[in-house]
Amino acid sequence: MLKLSTVNVFLTIKPKCEADMEKRVKPLKSLSSINAIKDNIKNNPRDITLFTVGINSNIELSDLLKIKIKSVEDIEPGNYLEIVEEKSNAVRRVNLTKSCIDLINTLLFAMIPYSSEDYLFQNKNGGPITVQSVSKLIKKWCWEAGLTEVYSGSTLRKTWGYFQGKTYNIKIETLQICLNHSSLQETRDYLCLEKESKT
Repeated sequence: MLKLSTVNVFLTIKPKCEADMEKRVKPLKSLSSINAIKDNIKNNPRDITLFTVGINSNIELSDLLKIKIKSVEDIEPGNYLEIVEEKSNAVRRVNLTKSCIDLINTLLFAMIPYSSEDYLFQNKNGGPITVQSVSKLIKKWCWEAGLTEVYSGSTLRKTWGYFQGKTYNIKIETLQICLNHSSLQETRDYLCLEKESKT
């Protein structure tokens, strides 16, 4: 993993807000869990590439799924992948690991013939796979690996941030910037770091 450079009778019970639900989603916290998932999906070029790129970058899942082949077909180690963020419309430059690039190249070989305008991560019909579909996949992968926490689409990005903080000791202030969070507390909650730091 790469180190960083209105009220009515029907609303008497308040529904869980999206932010509260997001706090429940966990990152993968051990290399053994990551390797178990990789081993289970290694024969599916799309899935292993999606998973590996996802946990090795701070790219939002919705942005990750919008990557087109033209952005990666000539990428080499040391090159930057440019992503236009959906939420901010800002351009983010991402440095991918060699293992990510190798997997991308393997995926591209499996996709021949393809067009440069095709999406890198496709569904069975050739269209872009959706965030909802990937969330279901991640839950399935984690279940098959014997993991029992709550996992979803944001697990990939959370895993990147978790390892940056716990393994590489990247400061929480730096991670806040990398994740575009409005406060340090948001970052701690997002990465599930605070509870562990108090134990």
